[in-house]
Amino acid sequence: MSSKCGFVAFLALLGLGLSLAQKQAPVLKDPPTKVLYRAGKPFELDCAVDSGDSSEITSYQWFRYAKKVDPKAAEQSGSRLIFKAPQNTDAGDYQCQATSSAGVASTKLISVSEAFLLDPQVSTKRVKPVEGKPFKLDCNVPPGHPKPTIEWKKQSVSDSSKSETILDGRITISDNGDLYFTNATQEDVSTDFKYVCVATTPAVDGEVILAEHIVEGLEKNPKPDHEVTQLYVTPNDATAIVGEKTFLYCIYGSSPQAYPDWYKDGVNVNNKPEDRVTRHNRSKGRRLLIKETLLEDEGHYTCVINNELGKPENYSFHLNVVSVPEFVKKPEKRVQAKEGDDLFLPCEVKAKPAAAPVWTLNAKPVAGSRRVVFSDKGLTINKVQKGDGGYYGCNATNIIGGNYVESYVQVV
Repeated sequence: MSSKCGFVAFLALLGLGLSLAQKQAPVLKDPPTKVLYRAGKPFELDCAVDSGDSSEITSYQWFRYAKKVDPKAAEQSGSRLIFKAPQNTDAGDYQCQATSSAGVASTKLISVSEAFLLDPQVSTKRVKPVEGKPFKLDCNVPPGHPKPTIEWKKQSVSDSSKSETILDGRITISDNGDLYFTNATQEDVSTDFKYVCVATTPAVDGEVILAEHIVEGLEKNPKPDHEVTQLYVTPNDATAIVGEKTFLYCIYGSSPQAYPDWYKDGVNVNNKPEDRVTRHNRSKGRRLLIKETLLEDEGHYTCVINNELGKPENYSFHLNVVSVPEFVKKPEKRVQAKEGDDLFLPCEVKAKPAAAPVWTLNAKPVAGSRRVVFSDKGLTINKVQKGDGGYYGCNATNIIGGNYVESYVQVV
């Protein structure tokens, strides 16, 4: 009886020891995919441990485009990479590797980029559009990263602190920031207020004025008509990205104004305001809003414009939808395998364009063999050996972006 109890106790201690050993192996935390910085303003990257014993790590190494980071560019303090006075040359793809007795753990690539907006050249312009005809006010958005968010306001000429958002259904902002009026009316005219295009961006604090316009009067229209005129449309073969908000444009001018009807592959997609795809977004149908883009949104789009008085028009274009690689199935962060057994690490990827997974072990490429087999479902290791333990990384990349997952395998 006592020998049996002793054997049970031994197994319990063995299991506890294995558990503690597994817990001690450090597993890295997923860093942000993208990091923005401003030139001259300090920032840092951290190679933080998600679980396990961080004291087991003997060294941290940071790489930029697969080369060790120049210590003159950034200072390393333990797991952190510190940029005290970053410049535009510090942008790039960064990765951290942490070495311990368990192997070499790696983070996914961190895309580091400078946030900037070139200084705009602003002067107040005065315009006199033709009454009843469409017209446009230019914003002239300067180059910048990321693309700034654009808004137009009516602002008092005498007091810039007094302004209001433009909500007129005749007026639509295009995705390049310009302001389109379907027809000019006396409501647009005033010398007491101006139309101001402003940008918000992570590159600067507060709003940046990009353009100012005063509509000081209207020209008489010698030949009033009711024809619809194309002003701004989404170009053919436009591209949208899965997960992002997408606007499709069909801005036409006319008097009276028209309310475009939208079709995808011949099916009406006007829908309701609460729907994922809808023309109801304060644009009188001149924008089709896709609140969260899916692969199924790819297709042939047509907008039909009819103001009931002029000749009806229609415009068609194709929308392509692409996606960053996304893991359909991925391995657990910690896996325990028994020596001699077969091991399968799942890594199934959905992406457009397609992305083939690439495997690493302790930050080095995994070579295929009769025992180590790759598939589009994952990695199979037949008859696991002690030397197969370590950090397995599955990396999937296409022209849109990349994704990475890592799993620590302990062989017992």
